[in-house]
Amino acid sequence: MDKCKLPQQTNGNISIRIADHSLGARMVLSSLDSLYKNAIWNNNNYTISSVHLMGAAVDDEEVSNNPRDILDDLTRAFSTRG
Repeated sequence: MDKCKLPQQTNGNISIRIADHSLGARMVLSSLDSLYKNAIWNNNNYTISSVHLMGAAVDDEEVSNNPRDILDDLTRAFSTRG
């Protein structure tokens, strides 16, 4: 049995912890953004209990809880995050 796959049926909440390093932070942030916009993910009992970015190759504003940090940053006006 592959331990990395989620079971097809679950009886309780699934809690996920994410840890990454360096350039992996970009992949994690992109994945979190996709999950946030995914209705199937949001309608299930999945939760991400923690995200640890170690030596992340990202700007400080990209990991802020405040969306204004990205939206108000004029250097990102024409980027996908802007």
